Amino acid sequence: RRSSDLAIEEPVKKETSKRGIVNSSCPLNLRSEPKKDAKIVTIMPGESRLSIEGEDGDFYKVKFNSLEGYAMKKFIDVK
Repeated sequence: RRSSDLAIEEPVKKETSKRGIVNSSCPLNLRSEPKKDAKIVTIMPGESRLSIEGEDGDFYKVKFNSLEGYAMKKFIDVK
């Protein structure tokens, strides 16, 4: 076989999201960008459970209910 005949397979991506919980009884802002002054997408109640999809500086990229955005790391405990 010629190398041009071989199909190139994409590696299988593993689920990399982690679970997190808002580490306060106070609400936490879910923001549109990883900035303290970015638009607030929603306010997550204290002790809310969420999925952590990635990191960007002092923020986690998270999924809360059906919404995605950024929340400050220091207010989230990773489980």
